Amino acid sequence: MNKGVKNYLKTATTLFLICAAFALLLALVNKITAPTIEMNARREKAAGVLSVVTQGTLDLERGEQSVGNGTIVSYYFVTEGGSDIGYVLTLNGNGYGGAFTVLGSYNKDGKLLKAKLLANGETPGLGKKYESESNMAVLSAYDTIPGEKAELSSDHSAIVSGATVTFRALSTTLKQGSEYVKNSIQGGKN
Repeated sequence: MNKGVKNYLKTATTLFLICAAFALLLALVNKITAPTIEMNARREKAAGVLSVVTQGTLDLERGEQSVGNGTIVSYYFVTEGGSDIGYVLTLNGNGYGGAFTVLGSYNKDGKLLKAKLLANGETPGLGKKYESESNMAVLSAYDTIPGEKAELSSDHSAIVSGATVTFRALSTTLKQGSEYVKNSIQGGKN
């Protein structure tokens, strides 16, 4: 074997061993931190679910109802005086920055009452601004969820400016939640 091939094999072997060592180290770190990350995500979701309940009480006795149809992940019942008055849905969508999770609180007629953006990769300063409660309120300020900037008042239009893709994605996702409440949850009770 010539000297050049030996040097190439030695370098390749060294790089392989370094990469393997780092891969094992990363796997170990992941194994150690994964339970804490999962617990923090559950806490964030639980706090988010409670934060979007605008009236009544979250029915923890019936718990989270799993749906798993893509956009609609799950829902909780919201009750008052022993009757269902609304629902909190966990929804998945895709915005400018990729996948996001949003919680939406709806009344029995499917009207969005309040929403909260959870996990997301939206652009800081633009799409990320929907993490603020006041900016998410734009979507629940109307009888039907607006899908286009032209459907908004001038004040609300200014909030959406610069984050149109995120606005449309959130709007579409939350509208699907509204339709699910009207057609599947409420529709299934008739």
